Amino acid sequence: MLDKELVDMEKGTGCVKVTPAHDPHDKECGERHNLEIITILNDDGTINAAWDKLNGTGAPYAGVFRYDVRLMLEKRLTEMGLYRGTKSKEMVIGRCSRSGDIIEPMLKSQWFVDIDEMADKAMDAVKSGDLKLIPKSPNEQVLFKWLGNKQPWCISVSSGGGTASRPTSSGRRLPARRRTMPKTRRNTNWIWTTGSWPAPQPTL
Repeated sequence: MLDKELVDMEKGTGCVKVTPAHDPHDKECGERHNLEIITILNDDGTINAAWDKLNGTGAPYAGVFRYDVRLMLEKRLTEMGLYRGTKSKEMVIGRCSRSGDIIEPMLKSQWFVDIDEMADKAMDAVKSGDLKLIPKSPNEQVLFKWLGNKQPWCISVSSGGGTASRPTSSGRRLPARRRTMPKTRRNTNWIWTTGSWPAPQPTL
């Protein structure tokens, strides 16, 4: 399989493994080439039974912690005469800001909101002056950058959080406030905020 967007032919062998279920870039590559998306991890970081059937080494790894499996695979490759050595390489590895654990991307069921209409209305309101952002700069630029890149927004609640789609972690308060409108209007509006937590206001 050739993929000019994912692989740099000038580096190393010019080949790279693809794990669509465990890497955002690999997932995009898999979608470009209609690859089967196979999840190999359980939620606790151990190898699942499905991958045991596909690894082709004849060794059982189901239920074994993923880092231990790496050492087991190296040993198995050596026994098979296929191990070619190890080289150090700088990598950017995501880590949890709280525990310091390495983040392992996994595909999970998520709820998404189609923001096309909402984004257009918000941007139009800013352009017309009906909605004013204070200060104007850089807030307007940031708003147009994010809302102009129309991609479905993830609103799921998950136990882990911390993915690119920004699901909320269990127990964390949503950055939302409910504002009661004047009595002349019977409905109420939900006001969503991002960033820092605002100080309590009499109208909030």
